[in-house]
Amino acid sequence: MTGSINEIISSTYTGDKSPQEVVESLNKSGIEWYVTEVGYLMIKFWQISAEGYVSREHAAKIRTIQNPQEQTNELEWLSKNLERIRSNYANKWIAIDRNRIVTYASDLPSLMRQITQIDKPFITFIPEEQVVWNFSYVC
Repeated sequence: MTGSINEIISSTYTGDKSPQEVVESLNKSGIEWYVTEVGYLMIKFWQISAEGYVSREHAAKIRTIQNPQEQTNELEWLSKNLERIRSNYANKWIAIDRNRIVTYASDLPSLMRQITQIDKPFITFIPEEQVVWNFSYVC
């Protein structure tokens, strides 16, 4: 990845770009991304899930150009179960292993202390509200 995160974010303006153009911009920046079956855009470096990014039909088209991810199963499982997970783990950090939540904590350091015996868990923060990606810059 070249440039600072702020430079990459500010150069990835999304206002008038199609979903394909957005992901092509992410590719050019070296940012790993994944569109789930249900159309959520997942961005590895920022741990952002843009819920409802595209329709299921459009997701199928975009998924043909995405780079495969190491933790695809966890991303798909998370997006399919996000509402239930959010209702139980809002504003918590969670660790997922083999499509199940193995532990959770209020802060990342606490979570990290709990997962020392798990090889490569998928770790993410579950926001209380739905994440909608309709901006061009994040501070």
